[in-house]
Amino acid sequence: MEIAFTDFLTGISSALDLLNPANGQRGIRRAFIAMSVLRLQGASPDVQQNIFIAALLYELGSKNTNGVSRCEKKLKSTPLIAKSAPLIFDKSGLHAHSRLLDLIDNFDLLALYEFPQGRYPAAAIETVCDSIGSRYSLDDVLTLRELESNPEIWWKLSSPALFDDVRTSSPFTSQLLNENELVQLAGLLATIIDEHCQYAGPYSAKIAYYSVRLAHLYGFSPSGVNEMRLAGLLHGIGKLALPPKQLTRQSLLTADQQKQFKAYPLTTREILSRIPGMYRTAMIASRQHEQPNGKGFPDALFGTQMDLSARMISAACAYVSLLVGCHSSRQCTSAEAIDVMKAKSAEGSLDYDVVEALEMIILHEGDTTAHKVQANALQENIW
Repeated sequence: MEIAFTDFLTGISSALDLLNPANGQRGIRRAFIAMSVLRLQGASPDVQQNIFIAALLYELGSKNTNGVSRCEKKLKSTPLIAKSAPLIFDKSGLHAHSRLLDLIDNFDLLALYEFPQGRYPAAAIETVCDSIGSRYSLDDVLTLRELESNPEIWWKLSSPALFDDVRTSSPFTSQLLNENELVQLAGLLATIIDEHCQYAGPYSAKIAYYSVRLAHLYGFSPSGVNEMRLAGLLHGIGKLALPPKQLTRQSLLTADQQKQFKAYPLTTREILSRIPGMYRTAMIASRQHEQPNGKGFPDALFGTQMDLSARMISAACAYVSLLVGCHSSRQCTSAEAIDVMKAKSAEGSLDYDVVEALEMIILHEGDTTAHKVQANALQENIW
């Protein structure tokens, strides 16, 4: 699986946009403005790389983001992006590059509501000029002013092709991720998802763990195993578009809320399939709610339309949800969870053979103490 670093970073940025969809592609816009400014200033490649990452992931440092401290810890433990952590989480403005990012973030927000879009945002520039010295560097603001002479920048900023333009302007060119790097970045996104959903522990990592165990048992190839791992970690991306309360008490949802909930796998699919090389992972990750009897969602797959990968991630999700009490007031033991799943398989909502395979794995590994150790190891990328 060949995934470009830039492509996955922009995928994380798109996921973060779900937290505040009214403002559109904030991370992509910030990154595009940042690269335009930095190249005009003649910034070093190292500076460009650090700010490019921080611009795309800037939402993580927002006070409105759930679990900021855990996300910060996870990002700092991810070598590829760790150097950008201070720019994302330290908003004190003491660092010159932090001030530049703050300028770009606020300038973009002002420009976003300035009409007509696609032209030099004069009013936004005048507003940020009021904070020269106290908040922003004069050199940085003057550089923004210099961009007035390049109308193509402002046209691109409002263009539907902005996503591709940002990928083209990336300071990482064609850098590819190795398997461990890809898993580490997916682990960061899994942490963001779990914190938003207010899960008590590494929920997505546990789903990835059991998906991987099932894939090994069924003799999947190494690439197939890795697809299951990534699908388990990233299956919940679309949940970022939903309020946490809608994710924990589905039985109390209104009809409109149920409709919104059933749409989240499609959002997951849309974001992941935009990352070149991850279409297959996107399809698996979006099918954890499918059922062999055709009563699942989002595609209502029936019988053989639901392949083994979908049946495995469906079982892994069901098992972990029962263990952590995701949709009820109590947590199930392993034995209770398997009994519930066998009953569901008899109704046709889970694959009976996959449930039996999962039971074999659980019996072989022992009780919940072992599961906690394994899930924690997974979350720390000890695969």
